Amino acid sequence: MKIGFFLFLLLLLPLKLLASQSGWIEKSGYYKPYVKVKANNCLVLFITEKGKVYRGKCRKNRSLVTPGKKFYSNSQKITYIVLEIEDFSYPKVIETGEIGK
Repeated sequence: MKIGFFLFLLLLLPLKLLASQSGWIEKSGYYKPYVKVKANNCLVLFITEKGKVYRGKCRKNRSLVTPGKKFYSNSQKITYIVLEIEDFSYPKVIETGEIGK
């Protein structure tokens, strides 16, 4: 039983390390959601509970992507989609997730 649980944890550990980190940044009383990415040629879509979509672009030498929108609280859930953009081709979905409290 203990060996099975240990093997299960070994399988989950790499999946957790590959997942992007996300959360909230507080600045001057406002909050901004962020996603940490590894690619330079990507676009991150932030979708609120009400269906509004905000975008954040990956920049060179920066791993955090935030939208231009500031929020008054961090109590809402925001879904994010990380898209890889290549030259003159369709975007490819790299990852999706949810930013919670």
